[in-house]
Amino acid sequence: MTIERTVRSQIAPAEKRLVLVDPSTSLSSAEFGPAPAEQRRRLQVAERVVALMDGIDINNALEFQAEALAIAREWEVEFHKSGLAAPTPEDEARFDQMFGSQSVREAFSELAEIVIQVLQAGSLAGNPGHDLRHILIKDPTDALAFSIEEGLQGFRRTFVLPALLHDIGLIPDAWMSFKKESGILGKDHPVLGFYLVKQLYDLFDRKGSSIPLELRDQHLYAILAHQRGKANGNFIAEAVMRADREQLVGAEGIERMIAHDVHFTGCALSTTIDGQRSEGSFPRAIQLPAPGTAEDTDLMHHIEFYARNLYPQIGSQGERRANERKAISGKFLWLASAPDARRQIFAPEEKGQAAVQEGHWSKKPFSQEVWNMIQREPSLETRQRMEYLKERYGVEALLFLMVTPTLAANPDAPTPSEIVFRSHSGRTVWETLRSELQALTEPEAVALKEGLAYAITKREEQEKVDLSVLTRVLELYPDAREVEAQVAQAILRNWNKLTHDSVSG
Repeated sequence: MTIERTVRSQIAPAEKRLVLVDPSTSLSSAEFGPAPAEQRRRLQVAERVVALMDGIDINNALEFQAEALAIAREWEVEFHKSGLAAPTPEDEARFDQMFGSQSVREAFSELAEIVIQVLQAGSLAGNPGHDLRHILIKDPTDALAFSIEEGLQGFRRTFVLPALLHDIGLIPDAWMSFKKESGILGKDHPVLGFYLVKQLYDLFDRKGSSIPLELRDQHLYAILAHQRGKANGNFIAEAVMRADREQLVGAEGIERMIAHDVHFTGCALSTTIDGQRSEGSFPRAIQLPAPGTAEDTDLMHHIEFYARNLYPQIGSQGERRANERKAISGKFLWLASAPDARRQIFAPEEKGQAAVQEGHWSKKPFSQEVWNMIQREPSLETRQRMEYLKERYGVEALLFLMVTPTLAANPDAPTPSEIVFRSHSGRTVWETLRSELQALTEPEAVALKEGLAYAITKREEQEKVDLSVLTRVLELYPDAREVEAQVAQAILRNWNKLTHDSVSG
């Protein structure tokens, strides 16, 4: 018996953690009224995948992980043999020709609806940082922004689907993190994600879809490779990587790391002072702990690591957007750190070491452009909003406002506090944050308040941009069955649940 059958046979209805959205509220049924048989076909695929995710637990996770890894390895060997891991211009032209078929485009439209239903159910159970906000709002919004910036055409447009699905492998890990075996699947989540999406696409194929195997495999590879840093020029994979990386820097990255890494990985709000780092001494001055290692104990250095080490971003606007968000992370670190911690964080820039290019740098100096943006004073509008927030709220309230969008629970979920707030320690995320806050010195708390006011303001500014992106997508794709239009509508349906608008005055 395969692990899928084993899992599905063990699920009792009363034990389900994931519940599909009411299909009567889906885009197609609300606006197009499909034949009941077509609607049932799509719902059956979504139900099977949701049941598969729902059935993974601490008792079968390692078995599931082993099977997924074996299948992924075998599949990737064959995929590389095909030569399509790095498609040629001729391959891409063939992909576009396939996508140009009416039946293929209709199949992608159906697939988009299924993907959204699956993620709507699954992401509600995700841990902070890999939840509905990340999966069904922020990541796909940046994917859509990239698509319209570059004027993507043909098959390349469909990268928004693997961008939606890239972290599906982390969803089952969320309810296992309540136990001592926290993270049992997380380190291999691209493999588990590949397996789950392959199951979804296989089930869709069996129901009579018209998506050619070559096109489907580009999506699967993007999910499998999304944490590798580069993908040999494979556009779909690199586009998925870009959208995902943009959530590691800027206001969104700050929010996610406060909500997730302080609680789940033990990063402290207070920064440990290391004289060698502060004085720019080698090798300590050029090294930062890798995320997730035992040395990764300080939130500020955790945020700093991603700001300094973000991989180059593809697209005509990729580096500009990356630099702007890295500068927001850097400005937060500047404002939110007491003077001794600030000297330590910015030692390479303040000690004039930006030109040194030897040794293993994990504390890569910021480019001069980014450093200039970090040093620049916030705009008058930004500063006025910051002052309003600081006057109205104390540091604890600002910390709560900062993480509330990420921790906001689905009001329809039966036990949202257990799904979203608990961990294996038995403490809630908020209890951990309050404990960390109480451990700060007065100068640290004052600095953190300033930094939080800045980050919240920049998040608000970004969300105005995000709404303009979604508006533009719906203008460009007035046919609501287009993949981009379906994704934009799904984002908007969730917008008020998990954005600043719902939590801050």
